[in-house]
Amino acid sequence: MSNLVRKMDDAQAGILGEFMSITGLDDTTNALRILEVSNWALEEAVNLFFATGGDLGAGGGAAGAGGSNSTPADVPALEEEEVRAPLPVVRDRLYGDVSGPHGIPARVARYGAQPDRGPAHVDVFRDFGPETAAAGGSKSPTQTRAGPSGPAAAAAAGAAANAPKLSDLFKPPAELVFMGDWQSAGAEAGKQGKWLLVNIQSPDEFATHRLNRDTWGDALVQDMLKGSFIFWQCYNTSDQGQQLIGQYHLEELPAVFIVDPLTGAKVWERYGFISAEGLIEELVPFLDAGV
Repeated sequence: MSNLVRKMDDAQAGILGEFMSITGLDDTTNALRILEVSNWALEEAVNLFFATGGDLGAGGGAAGAGGSNSTPADVPALEEEEVRAPLPVVRDRLYGDVSGPHGIPARVARYGAQPDRGPAHVDVFRDFGPETAAAGGSKSPTQTRAGPSGPAAAAAAGAAANAPKLSDLFKPPAELVFMGDWQSAGAEAGKQGKWLLVNIQSPDEFATHRLNRDTWGDALVQDMLKGSFIFWQCYNTSDQGQQLIGQYHLEELPAVFIVDPLTGAKVWERYGFISAEGLIEELVPFLDAGV
């Protein structure tokens, strides 16, 4: 080993000193052996030292003493850490019903709940005031005595009656709509020589409620419709609404279109919300043309 020390150049001597300083190893022979195995790569030698505890065994010593070019294959193989087996694959439903006996959903079988029948229509502007008042009439004497009475009750009832209701803002224009079925509306339009203006509404679309509030509720629009049109309105959920959607190939809802009462042909259409000003501008040509 003394021959190896004498054969080292300045660079290797520096690596040896730095290696012994980092590892704290005071055995020059062992340090040279590790550096020889690592081909004088300082970082690899330091890693090898801490991985083996500085003990390369007899084989490593012989290789270092003989000055042969040892490869990492001469280093005793480190035991690999035990690798845990992968977890089994699990497939399940995140939500929804799981079938129970006889194909009945499990939640129905367990709790006797009714199965889903599809989304139900909900009137978002439903006025619960009359229903509440009707329910209040069936209160027990004890419940009646618990509430206000006399002038206080009358004042409260008057204030509630005069308060604006959300349902009133978006209600269909009953004063404009022809009260009759589709065929009757067409016959009346032909009789009076007026265009038939149709509005198919969808209660699920807010544009429907905007039409009721902002367009059909506009005073100028109302004057125009009363003078030159028969206005007919229905929901898309009704039988006549479904019939007209297919008959006139309506692409979106709500839909507003004009029908010639003499031929039954659709001569103008718009989809979604249309402002009062925009509707008036587009209906002006029909005022001049006439049926």
